[in-house]
Amino acid sequence: CLTEFEQVEEAFSEAVGAERFAFYLLCEESELYGIAMAYQENSAVYIPVQGFVTKEYLKEKLKTVLAGNGKYVSLNIKDKLDVIADTDYEKITDSGLGAYLLNPLQDAYSYEDLGRDFLGLMLPSQAELLGKLSVKKASEDSQAMTKYACLNAYVIYWAWPKIEEQLKAT
Repeated sequence: CLTEFEQVEEAFSEAVGAERFAFYLLCEESELYGIAMAYQENSAVYIPVQGFVTKEYLKEKLKTVLAGNGKYVSLNIKDKLDVIADTDYEKITDSGLGAYLLNPLQDAYSYEDLGRDFLGLMLPSQAELLGKLSVKKASEDSQAMTKYACLNAYVIYWAWPKIEEQLKAT
């Protein structure tokens, strides 16, 4: 969990030039509470909205990253378009949509599903990590939210190449 402004700035600076950038927006009812990002092989970070790191700041930084030429991947981004309406969201690939195209019998995909189906991982569910807490309430517990957020970014980062490979093969 990155809470120091300098750490957040450094993370976004590194993400700008990344070849692949996976991110997960932590939103509820059009309200952004944080972002999880993976842009290096063995790293995922969670940046909560707090202090100088405002919703507007995160949106601007995301817009800057998306202005590059990398591969941008998220999960269930359609549900969050209102949060990032002023970014170039057409450049974002939705790993959940890709998984759906491969298996349309399942109507929605979570990080847990992607981890199981494409990475062979058994991951704790959102309910196991956050209980019955809403995203807003869970964002107040940095340890639980950090694990949940980073798992999302990590799985999106690693599952997409496998999804893309299978899509190309069909």
